[in-house]
Amino acid sequence: MARKLVSWISAIALVVTMFGYVLPAAAPASAASRQITGVDPEGAKVEVDWNVRYHYADLEKQLDALCEAYPEYTEKESIGKTYEDRDLWCVTITDEAYANENKNEVTIFGNIHGGEGESAACAMYSAWYLLENSSNVQVADYLKKYIVYVIPLINPDGYEQSFIYRTRENMDKENAPDRDGDGIKFNDTYEDINGDGMVGTVYALDPETGKTAGTIGGESKDGNHNGRLGDDPKNSGIDLNRNFDYLWGQDGVMDTEGPSAASELETQAVQKFVDEHKDMKGLITLHTGIQTTLYPWGYRDVNKEDPKDLAENEFMKKTAVAMSKAMKLSTRRNFYAKQSFHDYQTYSELIDYAYGLYGIHSYTIEVYNGGTYDRNGLSSKYDKTLDVYDPNGDDSIVPNLCKWNNTLPATKNVDYTHEEAIELFKAAGIDYEKLEAVTRNGWGPGATETVTKWAETENGIRISYNSTQQMCGKAPEGQDEMVTGVMEGILTMMDSEEPEKEPVTLEEQAKNLTVEGLKVTSKAKKATVSFKATEGAAAYQIQYKLKTAKKWSNLAKSTTKTKVTSKKLKKGKKYSFRVCTISNVNGKTVLGKWSKVKTIKIK
Repeated sequence: MARKLVSWISAIALVVTMFGYVLPAAAPASAASRQITGVDPEGAKVEVDWNVRYHYADLEKQLDALCEAYPEYTEKESIGKTYEDRDLWCVTITDEAYANENKNEVTIFGNIHGGEGESAACAMYSAWYLLENSSNVQVADYLKKYIVYVIPLINPDGYEQSFIYRTRENMDKENAPDRDGDGIKFNDTYEDINGDGMVGTVYALDPETGKTAGTIGGESKDGNHNGRLGDDPKNSGIDLNRNFDYLWGQDGVMDTEGPSAASELETQAVQKFVDEHKDMKGLITLHTGIQTTLYPWGYRDVNKEDPKDLAENEFMKKTAVAMSKAMKLSTRRNFYAKQSFHDYQTYSELIDYAYGLYGIHSYTIEVYNGGTYDRNGLSSKYDKTLDVYDPNGDDSIVPNLCKWNNTLPATKNVDYTHEEAIELFKAAGIDYEKLEAVTRNGWGPGATETVTKWAETENGIRISYNSTQQMCGKAPEGQDEMVTGVMEGILTMMDSEEPEKEPVTLEEQAKNLTVEGLKVTSKAKKATVSFKATEGAAAYQIQYKLKTAKKWSNLAKSTTKTKVTSKKLKKGKKYSFRVCTISNVNGKTVLGKWSKVKTIKIK
């Protein structure tokens, strides 16, 4: 309730400020209620600037630092490897002092599309937030009730490549197309040749008109020496989020789904993880490109004639709407919610795989849509002079209002004369005499190309950088607000999957263990005690006494055996026997409940 209250207070403060009033300063938050966030990180053990795009190696270090700072809550493991031998790290987060049996499992996946770096940041933040706030009363309650798996990068190869140029794809060289047809794949990759830290597009530049005169290619060193820059870059051509083994290839269009279902190492690793955790209650996969919460199905509409399909659809719809509302109030940017099929139809996505096979409530959060609001075609209620952020608006009606509302860099051009370009090409090891400038004449099957040898002209070159190229390796403005807001959406999903049973500490669980199936037989003045092994017990204590005695004695103070024979006892006397479990909980010995007493007459 405290988290929701904070969101509503923020919303009220915004409304009050809009009308010219200033709220009085709030009283300082107590240590138990204050939360460490991306916009207010003071007090964090692991310092992270949430307005920075970090390399894969940096994210590894951050995960290690979190696990070192919070060992009682974390476990880090690799769920698989990529084609470039990077690990797909998973950190498990829960309060290990509480028994797992009563907890619900949820998973947060980031960055299935390499160039969607904001999704990796939001996934990383979820781990950081839960751990840095583990002493906060509300967050501590989540950690008692849930096991949270965070996998920040499904596609670390594509993520790392996107520091050079943005790509959705993984780096599967074997299944990638040979784009230049020379029999060698990935042999003309994009590279920065002028040392400005960016990779742009190279055009021939007419010095008289100042206009471009054909495309030479993507900025590269012409690694295949064919005169066309960057025409065989590192891209597999495979979209991992179309590669899952659920209705694979049934859209009838073979384009980006890979050569076969789950053909990719990364997809195989994720499927194996989901298969091993098929009892998880909720799953979120993070993306960018729009700002929304989507839910299954992606390949079809809900079947309104199927009561179960309809009920599940309504549950996920309600949750998705609440998730988008929470993110909207936190970030003060618009988010909508929709069934994935109604946003755009897709096959063999992760959310359909998890929900279709195992019934896991699965959601796609698209966390970032860069740029300002598109006001074209808006109804008259949205005055073009006003901010169109509306805390209570239905953004599914006008999804073009769901933007981050930031200013992206304008296209940047760097021009070189013919002579300057020759020196630049020479320094980069490019045979400039082979370079070709290509002008397309129309589009489609009937289009033609006009090819000119650049060295035979007086043209210079223009290296042009669009906003996407300039933003490679950079976080957008306000990413700290983004990660903080998306966490609100994640917690809202967790709230919808509240465990049915109250959390139980490991010590309480150990105290409640009971031995079942106790049997006692007698032969030759001895008693043989046997019982069923108890899951979770490290050992057993077995006691006996004369039936009329008050004091118990140890037949076995600590044994791992489930069948024990006594020394000689008094023939004809009745003896009672009982057994309890022994557990080790964080170095402490804990006895379980005593079994039912069994009494026999010694033979």
